[in-house]
Amino acid sequence: MTTFRDSAGIDWTIHEIQASALGNLPRNSLRYPEFKDGWLLFQSLGARKRLAPYPKHWQSLSSEELEELCRKAMPELTRPISGEFRAFQDEARR
Repeated sequence: MTTFRDSAGIDWTIHEIQASALGNLPRNSLRYPEFKDGWLLFQSLGARKRLAPYPKHWQSLSSEELEELCRKAMPELTRPISGEFRAFQDEARR
């Protein structure tokens, strides 16, 4: 887990959801096929966004670079009930 503050003053937490967390999920349960190899989950107080694919060296990026990735990430408009969300729940329990 990594945190950063964007240029608007919003605090974000980033979780990496690795492909290994998807091991037991049928690939057809993923809403978006690009998430099959994992994704970054960006969370703030009022938003959740996901980015896939993502750079494997993301943890060494500056706040400005993380903000750019966050801008590119897909916003979640509703609470997910897909395989991606189940994988995040499983990963968060570890």
